[in-house]
Amino acid sequence: MDLPHEWVLGRWGNDRSWEAAHWNLGVPLQEIPGCKCSGQWVDFQHRLNFTLAHAQESAGPLASYSLSGLGFCQRVAQPMIRSVFPDLRTSASRWEESTSTGDESWLDFGRHWCPAGLLSALIVCAAAHAHSARVALGEDEEKDPGWNVDWPRALGSWPKLLPQNCESQQACVPYLEALLAYPVFLRAAPCLEDSPWPLTNEEVHENVIRWTRWLWIGGAKTPPPRWRGPSADKRIRSALSFEAAGAFAAPRRGAPGDRTAASALLNKVARSWDPSQTLSFRKMSVRQQHFETIFGDLGRTWRIGARGPLGVHTKAHADDFKGPRSWLRFYIYDLPVSAHREALSQLHGRIREAARTPAICDFGVSPCVEMREGGAFSGYRPYAAEATFLAKLLSGPDEVIVDDPNKASYFIVPFLSSTWCFIGAPKTWVRCGDQDPLSHLLPLLTYFNQSTIHRHIFLGTDSVGNLPVNFQMQPLLLHYGPTPCGPGQGPLITPPPLADDLPAPGRWEFSSKDLLLFTADGVGQRPFRREVLEELLRWQHSLPHLFVVSKRDQQGNSSPACATCCNTPLAPEWNHQIRRALFCPVLPGDNTFRMRLFHAVLAGCLPVVMLFPGGSWYRNHGPPVEWSLPFPSQVDWRGFSIELPYDPAREDLDTWAKRLVPTLLRLQVGEIHQKQEILSKAVPFLRYDFAGTQPDAFTALLNQLAERPLRKPELDCFDPRERFKTDRCLSGAKTLMNEEKEIFGIRACCPKWASQATS
Repeated sequence: MDLPHEWVLGRWGNDRSWEAAHWNLGVPLQEIPGCKCSGQWVDFQHRLNFTLAHAQESAGPLASYSLSGLGFCQRVAQPMIRSVFPDLRTSASRWEESTSTGDESWLDFGRHWCPAGLLSALIVCAAAHAHSARVALGEDEEKDPGWNVDWPRALGSWPKLLPQNCESQQACVPYLEALLAYPVFLRAAPCLEDSPWPLTNEEVHENVIRWTRWLWIGGAKTPPPRWRGPSADKRIRSALSFEAAGAFAAPRRGAPGDRTAASALLNKVARSWDPSQTLSFRKMSVRQQHFETIFGDLGRTWRIGARGPLGVHTKAHADDFKGPRSWLRFYIYDLPVSAHREALSQLHGRIREAARTPAICDFGVSPCVEMREGGAFSGYRPYAAEATFLAKLLSGPDEVIVDDPNKASYFIVPFLSSTWCFIGAPKTWVRCGDQDPLSHLLPLLTYFNQSTIHRHIFLGTDSVGNLPVNFQMQPLLLHYGPTPCGPGQGPLITPPPLADDLPAPGRWEFSSKDLLLFTADGVGQRPFRREVLEELLRWQHSLPHLFVVSKRDQQGNSSPACATCCNTPLAPEWNHQIRRALFCPVLPGDNTFRMRLFHAVLAGCLPVVMLFPGGSWYRNHGPPVEWSLPFPSQVDWRGFSIELPYDPAREDLDTWAKRLVPTLLRLQVGEIHQKQEILSKAVPFLRYDFAGTQPDAFTALLNQLAERPLRKPELDCFDPRERFKTDRCLSGAKTLMNEEKEIFGIRACCPKWASQATS
């Protein structure tokens, strides 16, 4: 039995604006066009996996090039490539023109093809032909050329570097195949993550850059080096129809559906607990109606294609709506389910269950320890505070949620904007890929106007620069730092939801620490990390019983100081080690907030941070701590942290790194003890207590709402890039320039209340 009509549409479901918004928001949530592969492409994928499983060597995409690799290319992959070759070559030749005009219509090729399959076919043949050409010419592997090529220009000009008869030249053809793969890659990238195709985004990107450099220096007559990638056995991603699920076999990552009596019984028992079977939607309180409309599908695994158990396990504290907060009342808009429930269903169904080893945790609505990496879903979980806040609010007393807007202190817009952007605009973090979902919702926000804009709470738990521009402008936005309005003004900064059920640090936690230092960090293209981690690895090499240092790098770690110590610990082991450590260096990241910082604090480990000129822990003259982290009036961030000043104009990073550990060793016991006491008092406000046993981050957010004037403010709207001169905080890493310049976003509206109280 399906849900009653009113459960699906909500109270205003027949409104045409509602239906239009539901359609416009729902389309981007669907699976990415072109990612689904069928027919000959599915057959090709099975053959590719079979060949990988029987490869005899452990190198390159297909390992044994001399037999299986080249033969597989000629008999299977090349016919797939030829089927779209004319459109592909035309699209590639228009690349250089698009870099100057901004016209990306060349990406429209092959919408009816399988981009991930075509990419795999091109790479298989490129690797096989490169190996064959090197063997034929008697050339050995050479080191990469040291000359730095202008990558965008080189990539845009490569068609001119290849002769017209490239397809007939043994040394030239692998270049053609690999470089034709790049325009395919731009369309296939979202399809590759957690897909059955044996490629990764990083592998394709890095190898194409490497081969482009080789082409510029050696020319098309020189065959490229071997393709770098995982061994054959690590590439196999079998797409079996059935797999073991507990003690029984079930369809792959889905609910049992074999139509046996056992499955029928499971289905009947599950549905018997569905409120739609036993309770009329209209007889529910307004709070219950909103809860079921938004979160109800998390109890219906048969509907969303997820494995159970799921559900929402959050409670508000008994005193959250008492005392100074007792007057708070919230009106929640009835938005289309594509604004919230559809996104949650997609996350817990299609996206979570698509991973090779699906996550066992949910999206920030229950306590949980992540036991393994769960693909894209695990990457999205740190941004779940918008769902956590909404679940906590809807777990409060019935009277807190009102259906009369005249009784409302604040209006909640229950659009999970960060979640929607992850699904609707994958791989485009900044500004949600320039999508504007709020424009579809505005016709439904009946009470949103100049007089009430400061009382409308929008949900966008990401760095503000990553949100759509219309969300950046909202004066009451729940998000992660920094805020362009200053501490305690404008938007609400929330901590991310750490679902680990950690004990509050106190005497027993602090007295039982037996590690001096713990840190686990990736390097990649991020600044301010590599030199520090290399120095800490040397300390670990000397004192392995006192230091736990993990350096994660996509390109592998060849540091002699690392030896065998660089493997990233599993989540449960990490949780144990961070609780054992006295100090936890938290190096600058992508944004001013870092999950690593909150992990350290909640585990009772004193964070060690870089203090840049201007008071930032993020970048030189970047946003200060008080503008970047939650509750600066309640949480003494600087009081429990060890700030080690670093001025890039006066000191190189190697020198700073060498000062780190000696500085920690000079700290006095009394000073450390005092910082630990300050940290222990801050911890309750920096976590969401799912059980509602004590005041928490949700309580602190309610405090901020209760302290704000409800009268209309003046709005100061501006471009934060100009006001704060954010170009000063550039780290020098080209891949981060836009993120650093737009750390406050590109548009902000801050409330300014007059000194005289006016209605």
